[in-house]
Amino acid sequence: MLSGLFVQFTTEINIGLNAGWNMISSYVVPENTNIVDIYSPVVDNLKIAKNGYGLMYVPAYSINTIENWNVLDGYLVNMLQSGTLTINGYQIVPEETTIPLSNGWTLAPYLRNNPMYAPTAFESIADNLVIAKDNFGGVYVPLYGINTIGYLEPTYGYYLNVNTESNLVYPSNSAQKGSVIESITPNPKHLVPPVGRTGNSATLILQIDAPNGYEVGVYNSDNVLIGSGYVQNNVVAVCLWGDNSITDITDGALENEELIVKIFNPKSNTLSSLTLNSINEVTSGTNSNALVYLENAVYFAKGVLFENEQAKYSISVVPNPVTSSTVFEFYLPEESNAEIQIYTGTGELVASIGNKVYSAGLNRINFDASNLASGMYNIVLNSGSKKVSSFMIVGK
Repeated sequence: MLSGLFVQFTTEINIGLNAGWNMISSYVVPENTNIVDIYSPVVDNLKIAKNGYGLMYVPAYSINTIENWNVLDGYLVNMLQSGTLTINGYQIVPEETTIPLSNGWTLAPYLRNNPMYAPTAFESIADNLVIAKDNFGGVYVPLYGINTIGYLEPTYGYYLNVNTESNLVYPSNSAQKGSVIESITPNPKHLVPPVGRTGNSATLILQIDAPNGYEVGVYNSDNVLIGSGYVQNNVVAVCLWGDNSITDITDGALENEELIVKIFNPKSNTLSSLTLNSINEVTSGTNSNALVYLENAVYFAKGVLFENEQAKYSISVVPNPVTSSTVFEFYLPEESNAEIQIYTGTGELVASIGNKVYSAGLNRINFDASNLASGMYNIVLNSGSKKVSSFMIVGK
């Protein structure tokens, strides 16, 4: 049942559908919610429509487990050719409408009738949002200030991953859309994947000590570029495109396929291999030594450039995620003073440990995390003028 208000006069909206996969939603409650009637103008070109719960409408096989359009859902729609859905209905009042989000992934709608800067639109779930992603490879990762989505757009749907059950409420239609254009992460200019919009993706969030403007590319076992990202403030987000399940060709990474990561230097125009450490898949809480493609996975990792002096300093968390206690393992190339600081995702310092002289090589410090709330934390190793970071996930 819809918990919210809607305007008591009808509005007509048009939802554009491109050939291939689309991620859509509606900010009006249709007068006629029957899914067959809604898609009837484009039914000849519709291959499949499905929501985030596995329900689907496949007209060629007379399969319809969705039955009725739900304005609180987003939808994945695959088209043979482009078309337009026209929906007449009652416009939602977004600030009075609650969208329940389960722990993990939800394919959510955007209920405003005009664009809004992603961080502003998701303020109501800011403390719980791990990542948001759109249909075009854009992501918003609040923990690292990454925003390649830019602005949310009316009639688009978005995949949201939260670390606990949450209620999403959008600001009113009259609220300012926000205009912090400097905070929109640029897209790569040199490493551009030949694939996209496959209806199947994962995400890699990589910490790396490399200059702004470097680009990270991820390749499948056939050396095909299936994702790329722009390094900014020592962090890069890469949308990893998986194989499109409804085509006969391989046009993305296959499930469980091991991936290769490279880094591009735009000044020297060179592409080098990149080593990943501390690979953690957030949604399952597993750690691994290799980057392996899994649909809807969210990987956090550290990238190491060995020719970079800064990369000789490293820190990792074992085990990670953490329930009560863990060990910080850090490497120093020479004997020196070191201190470890723990920050929340919003930048609040919650603990400092160590702060003494350690020997060169691998060092370990036990840490009691039982007093920390569930969530993601930045772990920063300070040694002289050097500073490197990693992340810790606390789950109770």
